[in-house]
Amino acid sequence: MTILPHAASRQRPSADLLAQKLAPCNLNQIFFPGYAVVASDRTRESLTLKLEATEPAICPKCGEPCTKIHDTRPRLIRDAPFPGVTVVWLLVPIRRVRCKCGCRRTETIPWIAHHEQCTNRFIALIQNQMRGEDASATAVAAKYNLGWDAVRRFDKEQLEALFNDVNTQDLKIIAVDEIAIHKGQKYATVFINYETRQVFAVVKGKTQKAVESVFQMLVDRGLQDQIIAVACDMNAAYPNVVKKFLPKADIVFDQFHVIQHLSAEVFKEARQVQAEEVEAEFGKKSDQAKAARKILRTAAWDLVMPEHSLTPTIRERLEEIRKANNLMSTMLPLADMVRCIWHAWSQEDAAEMLAECIEAFEALAQDHDLKKAAKFARMLNNHSFGILTAWKHRISTGPLEGVNTRAKLIKRIGYGYKSFEYFALKLKAAFPGRGRNPLMLLGEWTAVIKSRLCHTDLGMEREGPLFFNYSAA
Repeated sequence: MTILPHAASRQRPSADLLAQKLAPCNLNQIFFPGYAVVASDRTRESLTLKLEATEPAICPKCGEPCTKIHDTRPRLIRDAPFPGVTVVWLLVPIRRVRCKCGCRRTETIPWIAHHEQCTNRFIALIQNQMRGEDASATAVAAKYNLGWDAVRRFDKEQLEALFNDVNTQDLKIIAVDEIAIHKGQKYATVFINYETRQVFAVVKGKTQKAVESVFQMLVDRGLQDQIIAVACDMNAAYPNVVKKFLPKADIVFDQFHVIQHLSAEVFKEARQVQAEEVEAEFGKKSDQAKAARKILRTAAWDLVMPEHSLTPTIRERLEEIRKANNLMSTMLPLADMVRCIWHAWSQEDAAEMLAECIEAFEALAQDHDLKKAAKFARMLNNHSFGILTAWKHRISTGPLEGVNTRAKLIKRIGYGYKSFEYFALKLKAAFPGRGRNPLMLLGEWTAVIKSRLCHTDLGMEREGPLFFNYSAA
């Protein structure tokens, strides 16, 4: 398959030129070049057209016309629907040539898909149907009475031509995070261009070995000096690979993942300690203990929410916790202290805020015997190289949360994917980047692709914009 990179750079034929070129043409020349319809058979559900060759067969080896035919075999080919006809079949005589160059092979018909029992028009129709927001291979297959594997194969062919080799020349800032393919078992790592929101790479797994392949690709393209920052979580694989392949890039740890770690480790331990104190005072099965456990459990994420995001209901709940629990009253400001590091205006301010946070968590661990608080303080200190760069770039992995949500939707619509490569292509197609979506051009060329009017005599090149040469695939 071949595709030229940009349709906007090519001059499109005007309506007058198309009308002038099509005036002397008949339907046979437009839809079935080199063949003519000699008979038809119409039923309630289908239409069968019998074709006969009107031009000499072309040798697939030397490209010269052949007058000697070894044999002819009829093939039933599926074509795109006509108005009022759902299923269209073509009975096409396929010739095996006996050329003077010594070739004895079956001729290649340009408008019939290579190794498929259908026309290029029909494949373009299926691909166009798969471009819908909620289009699934199962629904399209049922609509056209096809196997879902054939629909996915046609869709994958087009996506490979459009998104297999993504342009990364303007890449400066990267955001990377993992998404769950099978929760707790299988993961994939997604890379996006932070400035354009383009998914440019998806790899299976989240190990350092899996991630290295993408960074090696960036180095091979000569981008190691162009990339200035990489936003990621505190997975050890990401900083190690960035330092190895992109030594000039700053590592920026995402604020959300640090706060999430704070909630899942430090505040969780504090809630358990507070619940145990209430149980020791009133009894484990008392109403007071049950109410305390419920309040602390429902307020798990409320305790680390930013002040401006608190609703009146959440504020009332936090006020109850503050009055009833001395430990929680002490810990409530800590989340905002950590969050302020990412909003510092200079390296010195960020370093000062980080030192205050580390000191506060160490004091909390010492006063209340919270091991997780001491561990969190050590984590902040060990990862300071990626925390203190946040003020400089103001980036995060936030855009990848939208990718994660869309990935779940793609999996539900497709009822899962056996091929990881196909799933990765669907994800790239969902996030092609701002102002660079090649799928947007398909709507303008749908009629041309369906009617197969991509010929030089119509003012368009044979392998024009978004035109797929399936016969050469």
